Amino acid sequence: MISFLKIILLGCIIGYVGFGMMVYFMPHLFLYHPDVVKPSIDKMMEKIPEIQEVSLSDSSDAYGWYVPTQNAQKVVVFFHGNSDNCSYFLNRAKPFVDNGYAVLMVEYQGFADRKGKPNQTSMEQDVRLAIAFLNSKGFENKDIILYGHSMGTYLAVYGASELGQQNPFDAVLLEAPFTSVADVADKASFYLFPVRLLLYGNTYDSMTRIHRINTRLLIGHGVPDKVVPYEQGERVFEKALKPKEFFSSAEAGHRELPAYGFISEIFSFLNEK
Repeated sequence: MISFLKIILLGCIIGYVGFGMMVYFMPHLFLYHPDVVKPSIDKMMEKIPEIQEVSLSDSSDAYGWYVPTQNAQKVVVFFHGNSDNCSYFLNRAKPFVDNGYAVLMVEYQGFADRKGKPNQTSMEQDVRLAIAFLNSKGFENKDIILYGHSMGTYLAVYGASELGQQNPFDAVLLEAPFTSVADVADKASFYLFPVRLLLYGNTYDSMTRIHRINTRLLIGHGVPDKVVPYEQGERVFEKALKPKEFFSSAEAGHRELPAYGFISEIFSFLNEK
């Protein structure tokens, strides 16, 4: 009986250590769920006829989907979350296009036929490339709105805190933000693993940056969100500096805020003087 218990205990230890090592050495298998198939431009144009694929770098395969709306004075940069690819989020872009904004949707390494594996460092570089691309199109930071959903909220926060200190952006929009991926993973794993060590630089920690945003901020979160707890959105909001506004939905799940008034709230927020 004792030997049997020892075998069970040894198996548990090996499983625990083995799983931890997998997360440490292959975090992309656990943090990201990309659709690796590049969407057809024809399919994209069915929803937004003006959309076009643009290269964001001369030295890599970084690209995005750009809608150069005629006579646009403002441009929205959209960063999606850790799943799918840009084509799943055209419902976020189209209302802006319909209201005269230009839009750039950024694709990540490891997603939609881009080479490599996704990670925080490469995504931060994509943010820099996106802003440089828009600057080259004549948009100054004051003309640029950073909009992120889920994991993309960290990228919007990163962009505003790193690239907007001297020349602030027009606004930052965060849909279902988390405090950090580590906090989400801690709760999901019932605090059984040293998550911050295992994620090894892929923590996407918005709480260490949110107070450095020096422009207006709108956060939206659904109370029944089962992916990112509602209270994490509240904590991000509490730490942010003013001016800031919070949009709450008693019905919206993690991807459902646009269907419950968040897009209308965005335009009311952006039109405020």
